[in-house]
Amino acid sequence: MVEELGQLVLVGCNGPFRGRAFPIARFPCSVGRLPDNDIPVAGDACASGRHCRIDAVGGKLWLEDVGSKNGTYHNGLRITGKEELIPGKSILCVGRARFMLLPAADAAGDGFVKGTQSIMIAGSVIIPGALAGRRAEEALLVMDLCDSTGLARKHGEEAVCRCVTLLTQVAEAGQAGPSILFLKCTGDGFFATFPGPGPALQTAGGLLQWLGRHPADLGVPDLGIRLALHHGEVQTDQTGDRLGLAANLVFRLQAAKDQDRVEPARDSTALPERNRILLTKAAVERLAEEDRRRTRLLGAFRFKGFDAAFDVYLWG
Repeated sequence: MVEELGQLVLVGCNGPFRGRAFPIARFPCSVGRLPDNDIPVAGDACASGRHCRIDAVGGKLWLEDVGSKNGTYHNGLRITGKEELIPGKSILCVGRARFMLLPAADAAGDGFVKGTQSIMIAGSVIIPGALAGRRAEEALLVMDLCDSTGLARKHGEEAVCRCVTLLTQVAEAGQAGPSILFLKCTGDGFFATFPGPGPALQTAGGLLQWLGRHPADLGVPDLGIRLALHHGEVQTDQTGDRLGLAANLVFRLQAAKDQDRVEPARDSTALPERNRILLTKAAVERLAEEDRRRTRLLGAFRFKGFDAAFDVYLWG
């Protein structure tokens, strides 16, 4: 029955393992930080020495956590007990590392890209956070495509999904990528958190610069993005997702419109509709002086669900 599964590999999706294929040579296959695992994830402090294992029973593949500290995730959800794996449709998170399960024949082709897209469009968690119930202050960054529905009608859903995939990969590959604490796809963008607003702003600025230099690489010439940055307290749930008012606010900020502005700034700076980075005062105050000087106050904005108005700044 095991032979019917064929040769399988785990392909790294992020960090130092990105693009590397790890053949599953036997079952059960152990994954963990220690070098004597069948698939070692050395150097990842978030992975346990013995983290999880993959086994083949009854012609099916099964993933099981073996008592890891931070849990094992399958397609964004922390597993309990055994979870069935599907080649081409399963992404495993072990510590900070992400791996996609693929038939060996697809690992060098476009199966990796297509499989990642199918999972991302569903809005799954991509990089899990720390333990559930944790409260901490983090910098929150949201990236969203402008008029994703219209883009999908014009260019097709697959093209839009490719844009989201590629922009997420650009964010991860940037200089601040290793400092990402949490990252998930939102269908037409992503939501990420960082230890502070500096790395988050670096990621946002890098995305806008890349978009300006490589518009043809996306295959959607009329694509625009909106980015929003806030700093505040979040709570981690059992899936690693970030919850709370700070998370709600940064999503409202991303979609800010002129009609949300209740008190314009003195210079009445226009609010760009696309290719912009908006920041709250809480984020701006924690930036380095050089970055603070590059922000302009747009005025006070009031968002749905919030009684108070927030000072909003434009970067660049």
